[in-house]
Amino acid sequence: MNQVPASFDTALKLLLAILLVPSFATGAHAADWRIPGVYAYDSRDWESHVEKKFPLIVVRYHIGQEVAPQVRTIRNLAASGNRVIVNFEFMQNIEQRRSRASLPPFDKIKPKLLAMLDGLGDTQVEAISLDEENNLGSDKIEYLNRLYQVAKDHSPHHKIVQWVVFRKQGGHVQFQGLGSLAADGWVIDPYLSSEKDYSTIVDALTKTSKPIYSVVWASPGWQVSAGYRIHAEQDWWNGSQWKTLYNRLAVNQKSNISTIFYIFGLKNKNVASLWASNSCDRKFFEDIVNITLPYFQENYIPLTTPASRPKWIPTYCG
Repeated sequence: MNQVPASFDTALKLLLAILLVPSFATGAHAADWRIPGVYAYDSRDWESHVEKKFPLIVVRYHIGQEVAPQVRTIRNLAASGNRVIVNFEFMQNIEQRRSRASLPPFDKIKPKLLAMLDGLGDTQVEAISLDEENNLGSDKIEYLNRLYQVAKDHSPHHKIVQWVVFRKQGGHVQFQGLGSLAADGWVIDPYLSSEKDYSTIVDALTKTSKPIYSVVWASPGWQVSAGYRIHAEQDWWNGSQWKTLYNRLAVNQKSNISTIFYIFGLKNKNVASLWASNSCDRKFFEDIVNITLPYFQENYIPLTTPASRPKWIPTYCG
């Protein structure tokens, strides 16, 4: 439900959160915590009401599929007023993303990137991401930098962002190589990071003065911490996991980070968008859209996570 801040002090904090956010000049748009996003467009179960509730949409562009229909989707969403982050997916598996396997030959990926850029033409998109969840080994940085330069030489008007993950070693988040990576902005998705580590990551990226997009886990029936596509017990979300969502929303609001909701359910081992899944998933999605988003956009969220779940974060019926 929509709620008015209860006091002048709270209202003032919300006003300051809106007016005194960092200013980012790179690209057609600046990151904006007030613009919610969703990961990701999927033609199999997409429904038009989703793009009306989530102005920012991640679209996965697959190099193994035809250019024209994928570009057409991006153009149509952009023409409807949506901000689109195009995730240019060129890696074959998670091992390549984690820098544990050789990367695809560059001379085969470069023409795929140029074909996509040619197809987009002058379409205004929020950003283009060079694949996702990239570890920053030295070979990976060199490869991503070369792709970045190809994209900027061809289409200097596009914002090219890097989707990065950071290792933790000796109890500390490691940022080696970050300063060497060419980027107009960042995408992160530290689903399992502690509140302290998440703030550390945000602080490090904020110092670059580049926009940040944060993908947050809002899939209550899928226990991301348990292994490959494991169904969650009801109390996993209701008992503790809601706290991670709360923390991400509070930090993102304070730091002017665009929040992108990862909203999926599991049918056996298959992934399905919440709005196209079972009744509990659909109810959770409706509550996120009708309760969580309005509250988040209209109220100041304190950084301290409360002991009990606030009413604006939905429960999951399991």
